[in-house]
Amino acid sequence: GGGAPTILETAERNCRDLSKVKVAISTTMGYAAPPGECISNSLLQVADNLSKRGMAVELVDPPLSWPVDAYNTLGWAEQAFALKSIVDVHGAIMDTDLVKIVEIGRRINIDEYLAASRKRAELSYAMRSFHEKYDILVTPSVPITAFSALSIAPDTDDVLRMNDWLPYSSIVNMTGQPAVSVPGGFDDRGMPFGIQFVAAAGNDSL
Repeated sequence: GGGAPTILETAERNCRDLSKVKVAISTTMGYAAPPGECISNSLLQVADNLSKRGMAVELVDPPLSWPVDAYNTLGWAEQAFALKSIVDVHGAIMDTDLVKIVEIGRRINIDEYLAASRKRAELSYAMRSFHEKYDILVTPSVPITAFSALSIAPDTDDVLRMNDWLPYSSIVNMTGQPAVSVPGGFDDRGMPFGIQFVAAAGNDSL
């Protein structure tokens, strides 16, 4: 007794009246291909569980388009800025894909970077508007179960396409929203997958 409150106790204190918590469940975010059946079924189970706890739950997609090109532009340019001096000195012994990303990032011009920044601002505004109606957005963490740790992406070794399998988490990275991935279950091969919970920017306590 007398110790720090558990995560559940903290959550229940912050959301004591669960009937006031509005939850959006989205399997595709409005732009991604549908996830595997086991992931979709898990999301429906999450919806049912949250509804039984008194939350208002709705199956709905945010009004968005997938910003993978803007995500790549921002991420690669910022990695190039942060790592260029290290690559110049140690590039020969570094991960070759990382070195390629830094080289690509160096070639991004100011117009491309500012266009991607504008896209990030548009997405942030769209998500702020979405969260005026829904407190929590629930999605898959990724649309597939775990793949080989030796690969950079599930179906390609092309570094230019390495982020194509991240339609749910990439947008949260761009908008700066608090999010958490929790275990969602396993497929019939025993491979795990996750479920992502997202709140509005600045609403970490929820």
